[in-house]
Amino acid sequence: MNLGNTLRKLRISSGTTQQEISDYLKIDRRTYTKWEEGITEIKGTYIPKIAAFLR
Repeated sequence: MNLGNTLRKLRISSGTTQQEISDYLKIDRRTYTKWEEGITEIKGTYIPKIAAFLR
């Protein structure tokens, strides 16, 4: 399982939409979608922010 799949599972289990998390991170939803799909890698600076949001 890659990071994108894990991220998707955590987001869905928390009841959060891609738009909600991308708004929180102040990024375009398409960028976030690419992370979940494994098309692009997540910049390390966003990982703690994502963790805090999905807590």
